[in-house]
Amino acid sequence: TKDGSTLSSYWTADSMALAPDDEHVLVFDKYISLETGEPKITLDVAAALEKGRPNPQALDISPNGRLCLMLVRSFSAGEHNALALFDLDTGALIHARKTGETVVNAVFASDNQLAVSYLDGSAILIEDLKGTLVAGVGTHGTRPNPPFGGIVFAGSGAKRAIAVYDLNRVCAFDLTTQKLLFRGQSHRNVAAMAKSPWIVYQTLN
Repeated sequence: TKDGSTLSSYWTADSMALAPDDEHVLVFDKYISLETGEPKITLDVAAALEKGRPNPQALDISPNGRLCLMLVRSFSAGEHNALALFDLDTGALIHARKTGETVVNAVFASDNQLAVSYLDGSAILIEDLKGTLVAGVGTHGTRPNPPFGGIVFAGSGAKRAIAVYDLNRVCAFDLTTQKLLFRGQSHRNVAAMAKSPWIVYQTLN
C-alpha cells in the first residue's frame, strides 16, 4: 500500500491487476484501495459458476477502470471454469461463459473488446465482451507449447500492434490487418508502449 504496509492476507494470490488510476488493485475477488489497504468492492464470483466453490484469478481491468475480467475456476471440476466480466462499481457479474480449461489468458483490447489466448495455441482471438469473434490473430502454423500466455498492446489508432509471447518466443502483429510484424526469441519478459508502437523484449542471447 502507499504507506509501505503489505496486504498479507492475499499472499496466496497467483495474479493481480492494477487499475488504470493507480489507486486500486484487484486480488482474488477483492478490489482494494492502495490508500487504505481495504477492499472497496467484493466481486460476486460465485455467480459466475454453475457448480463448485470459486477460485478467482484476476486477469485485467478495462482501460476506463469500470470493468474487470476474471478467470473463475471451480474447485469442483475444471469443466465448470468460466471467463467472467464484472462491474467494479457494484461487484456484480455482468457476463460469464463457461470455458472449461481452454482459456490460458485474456486481457482487454479496448473497453469493448477482449484478446483471448486459448489452450490449443492456434490463435489469439479478439472478441466482444460476450465472446463473439471479432478478429483472429493467427500464429502462422505454430502451436507453441506452452501456448501463448502473455498478451500486450502497443501504439494507438491505426498503428496499434499486439504482441503475444510464451516462455521462449514472441510474435507481434498489426492489430488492424492481423499481419505478422516480427517473430523472435524472448525470455518471457515483454513490454509494450501504450502510446507509441514500440515492443521491447529480452532475448535469449
